[in-house]
Amino acid sequence: MGRLMTVAYNNPQHWRDHATEMRALSETTKDVEAAAIMLRLADVYDELAERAEVRSNGVPPGGM
Repeated sequence: MGRLMTVAYNNPQHWRDHATEMRALSETTKDVEAAAIMLRLADVYDELAERAEVRSNGVPPGGM
């Protein structure tokens, strides 16, 4: 993995930005099935953000 890819991979905000983008796109599509897929992807991006948060400081969100 290249340095820029590693930085993005470990950056929670990178994944949160993708989640936000997917949610915005889901609101603009007329295809209900595509919108549902986009919302599921947004949820996955949120999970990736949480994992990146743990990697960056060793503490899961909420201090658990």
